[in-house]
Amino acid sequence: MNTDTVPWISSYDAIIATIWRAVTRARMPLFQSLPSGPPATSSQLHAVNLRGAIAGVPENYYGNAMALPTQTLPLATLTTPDTSSGLAATAASIRAGISRCSTPAIADATAEWIAGTREKNSITLPNLIGTGLYCTSWRAMTYYTTADFGFGVPNRVRRPPIVADGIAFVYPQRPPECGAGPDEGIDVVLGLARSTSGAFLRDGELLRYARVVEGQN
Repeated sequence: MNTDTVPWISSYDAIIATIWRAVTRARMPLFQSLPSGPPATSSQLHAVNLRGAIAGVPENYYGNAMALPTQTLPLATLTTPDTSSGLAATAASIRAGISRCSTPAIADATAEWIAGTREKNSITLPNLIGTGLYCTSWRAMTYYTTADFGFGVPNRVRRPPIVADGIAFVYPQRPPECGAGPDEGIDVVLGLARSTSGAFLRDGELLRYARVVEGQN
């Protein structure tokens, strides 16, 4: 990784980079069966929180206040053999995209662009289902310490099953007082098509860093 251009990555960047590469490798047989052949690139989109100082929106604002940076990489970068250089390049790309969008200038420009768009319904997300990933992090959520509605905080929080191919959530890490073991780590839930799940679950690079729990969220 070029530390001059991307001096730091987060654990989220590393986690998503590992998953993005494993998912792309698992999809290669399907890509190769397409009449047009494999796509040249794959894209990955993040939901980046712009509340607080970045956009001047209160932290307790209930609506959406986010940027959606999308990184696009050549398939060759994502499908290289089990090497640290490919993983580092992928994580660095993710961090660069998030950093570019996490500024007041981008927040102001986004608000101005939305206000100037007459047909708001024309503002849509890119379609990455089956070819890329949509990802977000819930790690800043505090429900393990604050979501007490009179009967104690939850021991574990999960969202309903994901029924789309290529959507990932990184959960907050459970504290020991909620029952977490010393080696529990960080939980991620991923929706993936059955046609690619088998290869994903066997991916060598993924299994070097993660323990896969199939069919659970």
